[in-house]
Amino acid sequence: MTHGQLRRRALCTLLACALMATAPLASAQSGDTPPEDSAQEFERYVEQARERYEADDLDGAIEAFELAYKADPSEANPLYNIGRMYEKKGEFETAITYYERFVNASDVDINARQDALARIKALREVLQLRKEKTEPVEPDKPAEPVKPVEPVVEPEPIAPAQPEPSRNLALPLTFISLGGTSLVAGGVFAYLTTVSAAEAEDAATVEALRAANQTGKQRAILADSLLVTGGALTTLGFIFLLTSRSEDSPRASVSPLLGPGSAGLGLSLDF
Repeated sequence: MTHGQLRRRALCTLLACALMATAPLASAQSGDTPPEDSAQEFERYVEQARERYEADDLDGAIEAFELAYKADPSEANPLYNIGRMYEKKGEFETAITYYERFVNASDVDINARQDALARIKALREVLQLRKEKTEPVEPDKPAEPVKPVEPVVEPEPIAPAQPEPSRNLALPLTFISLGGTSLVAGGVFAYLTTVSAAEAEDAATVEALRAANQTGKQRAILADSLLVTGGALTTLGFIFLLTSRSEDSPRASVSPLLGPGSAGLGLSLDF
């Protein structure tokens, strides 16, 4: 097979997956080069599948992808595409079957395999929810007898509280402010993590999927660090607010801590 034919063949496969506008097409590498007529037949069926998909003919696209896979069984990409077609049709059990065949195929890119596994997990959860909705609901249990109410004992009078000494509110309010800021920033990065997950879901190429996954991991680390730090600072602020009584209360200083895979704040106290 010539280099130009291989290039056209890969382009047709990737184009068919990009039209689905969801996850990237898996990059499977053939162990053995198919015969010349099989390669041309594979390209022809993939092109037919693309045309039928553009015409909203999902059944026709499935049929064409099936023929493409029969023409060259070493290419696992049609199995993934067939799974996507059945998923769009709402036939989740059949979609899971094709995703599992794709995952078990040889020479499948690790990111594409992980995407297929994630879809299998999500579809099984949807099927489980559907099953739970169709199961009969058990009848309500009879209500337990009401226990008699015990007589209320009047509490003894409480002595008037002594006035509390003046509090130093600067330190508690500083911690609460820093904690609130960290929590807000953590929430922002948590939202950006979902954005990266959506970008990975809609990626049209394996490279885009990898980039979105890497960005999502970094944002998730920052979100977790900021949320944990914000929760700790806020908790300390309320503790100091409850325990601070005068100008002799503990003093603290906060400094940022950054690492290759983490971020946070450093705390030092002076008593």
